[in-house]
Formats: sequence, C-alpha cells, structure tokens
Amino acid sequence: MEKSNKLEKYSKLPLSGFSLKIIGIILMVFDHIHQMFYFAGIPTWFTMLGRLVAPIFIFLSSEGMRYTHSRLKYIRNLAFGSIFMTFMTTILQRVLPSEEGVMLMNNIFGTMLSIAVCISVIDIIISGFKNSNWKNLIVGFLLLALVLIYNFTSMYLMAVPVVGIYIVLAIPSFFMVEGGPVFVILGIILYYCKGNKVLQITTIAAASIISTGFWASGFEFNSLFSENIQWMMIFSAIPIALYNGKEGKKMKKFFYVFYPAHIAVLYIISVMIFK
Repeated sequence: MEKSNKLEKYSKLPLSGFSLKIIGIILMVFDHIHQMFYFAGIPTWFTMLGRLVAPIFIFLSSEGMRYTHSRLKYIRNLAFGSIFMTFMTTILQRVLPSEEGVMLMNNIFGTMLSIAVCISVIDIIISGFKNSNWKNLIVGFLLLALVLIYNFTSMYLMAVPVVGIYIVLAIPSFFMVEGGPVFVILGIILYYCKGNKVLQITTIAAASIISTGFWASGFEFNSLFSENIQWMMIFSAIPIALYNGKEGKKMKKFFYVFYPAHIAVLYIISVMIFK
C-alpha cells in the first residue's frame, strides 16, 4: 500500500517515459557530436551534457523490464541491437579509419542487455524463494552460475583462435560493456528500488563517484571540469526525480534505429570532411 501511495504521488510529476527518452536523445546527440568532432573545436560542455545520458537510458531500461509484455522479446531486441552495434562500429572503422583518431566504442545496448539478463535471473531466484518453487531456484542459480562464469572468463575467451573474439563481441560481458560493472549494477539497483526515489538518486550519486574515481592516484580537482567529468552523470537525477511513472507516447522502435543511425552518420561525416 505504501509503495502504491508513493507511485500515485509521483503521477503528478511532469516527465513521462517518453519525455525522458526525448531528453536523453537530445543530450546524446550533443555528446556524440563532441565525440566525432572534438578535434574541430567542439566545446567540452557538449560532452558534459552527455554524462546524463547513460543513467537516463539505464533507468528507462529498468522500467522497460518491469512493464514489458515479453521479457524474452525485450532481451532478444537488445541482443540484436548489441550485436548490430558491435559489428557496425567495427566495420565502419575498418572501411573508413579516422585520421583524427575518433574511436567508436558506443554500445549502450550491450549494457542494457547485461542489466536485463541479470534482472531476469535474479527475479527467477526471488520467485523461487517466495513460492517455495525448487525448480525456479535450481534454474535460477544455474543461470546465475553461467552468467558469472561467462563474465569472469570472457577476457580469456578472446584468446581462443578464430571464434573467441567473435563470441565476446556478440555476447557482452560486465567488464566490456559501456560503463562496465558500475552501470550494470546501477541498472539492477534502480530496478529493485522502484518507487523509492531517494534510494534511486543515492544510487546514481554513488555510481557517479565510483565512475569518476575521486580516490584515484594522481587525482586533481581541476580535472573535474575538463577531463574527469564522469561525476556529472549525477545531474541525471534531476529528470529521473521528475519522472511520473507513466510511459507516455510510444516510440519502441525509434531508439533502436536512431541510436546506430546517428552514430554512423556523424562518424562518416567526421571522416569524410576531415579526410
């Protein structure tokens, strides 16, 4: 009842899931313009705005896992998106290498896929405990073991001749996805903190600090406003705090198309203009 009251209170807030997606997409374009044209003098604040993007889409992904009609289809779509992004960026860089050193390592689909798989496995285990369902418990723990084994051995798989690198490229691991384990754990916690904005914002703040590495050797305060700007992802807590729990207008396929398309277009323009 308490969680229901919280969600009802949030329903009066101004931002729907659709609004968050639009905000995320606009900021993402700014970030990727800086990524592709930083050498042409694009200001650093473009990529500062981009620090908000990953937490917003990770949050929306956790919401998507809660409300999707078919988790299998949701995970399948993310898997296809992740594989496509990996091979698209690899091929683009081989066919059109950037003389300015622009690197394509963009694949938020891989991060979202890792989060979705982990949530699904954890939910199977939780369901097993709640319902005293031994079958779910056994399946859940076996899947968890497989997930952990794969993720902790993925670096060694890359050394396997011919097929190793392609397996790792096709099946993302926590340690190789965009944002690494920090983003994966962030998505899992955001999912299980549904209805508790204080915990969600605290988690985003913690992820921001960890990603920035305030304790790192050689850390300089001035770098927080020039190079070491990952802490700025904390500002994503503002639009997320204003989320009302409603989906809003549907745009399920748009992001799957726009994300790879705009990266490819910006990269090609970057390479061709400054070739």
